[in-house]
Amino acid sequence: MQQYIFFPRGTETKFRILHSITAPIDDMSVKELCEAAGISRQTFYHHFDSKYQIAYWFFDLADELFAEHIGRDIGWDEGISEYMQFIAKELPYLHYAFAANPFDNEVEPYLESGRKRLVTTLTEFKHVEIDDELSFCLDFFISHSNEIVVDWCLSDAPLPPEDMTKYFTDCTPHKLYMLLKEPVQKKQAR
Repeated sequence: MQQYIFFPRGTETKFRILHSITAPIDDMSVKELCEAAGISRQTFYHHFDSKYQIAYWFFDLADELFAEHIGRDIGWDEGISEYMQFIAKELPYLHYAFAANPFDNEVEPYLESGRKRLVTTLTEFKHVEIDDELSFCLDFFISHSNEIVVDWCLSDAPLPPEDMTKYFTDCTPHKLYMLLKEPVQKKQAR
């Protein structure tokens, strides 16, 4: 798994912006987000093109830290558990970070990058050919996993991350789960 001594440059500011979301994102202006985060509009737009990118930035970071490593250097169970724990810490902010219809704004590029990440893991690390059945499993997983995680974030009474991890794993296509269950190579402890 990606281990940072320090997060990439700008991450602290991006978290401040995420933590400034105190109402539905559709109801907050960039000016309000900037005031709450203690930053200028210029700084905001240095990090994000729009307020709707905030949630997707966070999920890109979660993917980079955890999901990208599943099947490569960590197993499915460990990776999904850490992914859900990371998201759970930010649920109060993520609850408001999505647009009224979160599947309309920035989702297509995010879904495509998730699919590419999984294809890379399967083809380059696991040396698996993507046949029609596995392609279907990937498409199903990417589409539905995104929807499930977003619904979890939007819930007024979200499940504990341990339950989300279990249910998420139970709903993952078996063929995909079995391919990603074990890492190719375990990370060495530092």
